[in-house]
Amino acid sequence: MDNKIKKFLNLLGGNYYIFGGMALSKIVKNIYSYDWDIIIDNKHENIESVKKKLKQIFPTANCKPVAFTISYVGYHTIIYQCGITNDFEELFDIKFEDIQNEPVVVLDGIRYLDIEGLYYNLVESIKDNYELLYDYSISRRKASKQFILQKIKSQIDEIKVWIIEAQEDGDQEAIEEYEDEIDKLNSQDYYEEVKSEIISDLNKLESEKKQAQKLIQKNSDRIRKLKRAVENPDNFSSKYYKELLVQCYQTYNQIQKRVGNIVLTCDKL
Repeated sequence: MDNKIKKFLNLLGGNYYIFGGMALSKIVKNIYSYDWDIIIDNKHENIESVKKKLKQIFPTANCKPVAFTISYVGYHTIIYQCGITNDFEELFDIKFEDIQNEPVVVLDGIRYLDIEGLYYNLVESIKDNYELLYDYSISRRKASKQFILQKIKSQIDEIKVWIIEAQEDGDQEAIEEYEDEIDKLNSQDYYEEVKSEIISDLNKLESEKKQAQKLIQKNSDRIRKLKRAVENPDNFSSKYYKELLVQCYQTYNQIQKRVGNIVLTCDKL
């Protein structure tokens, strides 16, 4: 299967790179991943052109949008999942972006996001997932009796303003409707209805919270391994290490790759 995916990537020319766990697993020792995540250059390809190339290698394959992501740093994109149609065996996920200025390294003919970009993505993923946990904590507070009563009071206060306006207009029918609405808002049934909606939303967020916790832990571990490799290049894969030696030779030992506050230079090799 991986050989077929490589053939598909070759059809894209240089208009892609692999990122995420797969890229990390090819660059850093003791990181394992079997998930192909691909960024494709949006200036040269679109979902329809990619589908045509995909069917040249996988005749029964197709791609479908599975998520619209927006991060807390303003990044957003549509994620497409591509798979074999029969039972939709997943092949890889793809996104379309401008890849012109992204750091890329080529290993065995495949383009991977280099360590600076991988580090940035890990950090941003952790930030986003902490924000999700924060949102979850805020949602939990909304389930408190005090919050619900305050929410209902705000609704009642707004209706009282409408009553005053109706009184000034002499609209008795509207006044009675507003007063009936206040009675409804003050009822125990309405309180339970609001509480039930909040709890339902919390239950939906629960799985997202657990996933966020797992991703924070996993990506924090990956950052530690990546930094360890930058400090001690023996922790890089042999193929990436050899590529670093080639880059040092080609640049007269001028390469610098920054991961956090650590800089990889040729004198460390």
